[in-house]
Amino acid sequence: MRGTGVVTTGSLTVTIEPQGARDAGAQWRRSGTTTWHDSDYTEGAVSAGSITIEFKSISGWTRPPNQAAWITDGGTTFAAVKYVRTSATSAWKLISTSQPMWRTEHAMAYDSARSEIIIFGGKDYNSSALLDDTWIWNGNDWIQKSPNNSPPKRFRHAMTYDSARGVVVLFGGLDESSIVFGDTWEWDGSSWTQVSTSGPSPRNNHAMVYDSGRGMIVLFGGLGGSGDTWEWNGSSWTQVSTSGPSSRWEHAMAYDSARRVVVLFGGWNSSNLGDTWEWDGNNWNQVSNSGPRARSEHAIAYDSARGKVVLFSGTYYVGGGLWSSDKET
Repeated sequence: MRGTGVVTTGSLTVTIEPQGARDAGAQWRRSGTTTWHDSDYTEGAVSAGSITIEFKSISGWTRPPNQAAWITDGGTTFAAVKYVRTSATSAWKLISTSQPMWRTEHAMAYDSARSEIIIFGGKDYNSSALLDDTWIWNGNDWIQKSPNNSPPKRFRHAMTYDSARGVVVLFGGLDESSIVFGDTWEWDGSSWTQVSTSGPSPRNNHAMVYDSGRGMIVLFGGLGGSGDTWEWNGSSWTQVSTSGPSSRWEHAMAYDSARRVVVLFGGWNSSNLGDTWEWDGNNWNQVSNSGPRARSEHAIAYDSARGKVVLFSGTYYVGGGLWSSDKET
């Protein structure tokens, strides 16, 4: 109670925006304390009265200025701040020449739990021989792993990272005899395990992404598929749709975490395609026939800081071209 000499306390919750800054390590703490907290953490037993909140410096972002707040006895004080991406011009920098052999049509995924990039397989650039090697990039060095078991040599396969289960998932691909794979493998940071031989039909040049909102890996299309959509829940594949985008391969997909949809663009089937579709976990919805020129073998990725899907280049499009979706949140 006030006026009795007893120290009164309350709680403090701080929300940090945007998601990209949180992903980059943005945190907060009260001035005079040493422990940093993630966004939306609630610190209890904070002495009532005036306090100051400070924010961690992170590369590529301008932190908010220190913020004053008032802690009320028995209540929770809420504060919200926003980091701003720095405007300094970014540039590519060569960071390693000791690396896996040159290759094409391999697959690569980022393991956020171990802060490692994983590469598997592909085709030797010089000899066209197929590869079955596993490499990781830890931010400083490439390291070749030597697991006891590995997927067979292949190219034109797909990989994505399941952040809930902490594994990289690989499906499909093609071998040097034009045999198409329909197997599913998982990489746990040290070893490969074949987890399924059933599910989608064998295929290559398909697209696969992780839907973090639903904890599902979503696979669509590919050469050998039939415009079918499948989901992997960590133990089995389930075909969830045969309607939506037409059959295609060499298309691209990305997961928009703000809007909780998988975005698909383009691909090839007798000709280049230029349609845009979204998968919400139940249905495909065509959202646009305009925008980037029809193309295949392009790449798209989700920019969580800006809430945009970004597309670059592709086959049968001369001059590169960078496109960004206009669906910001």
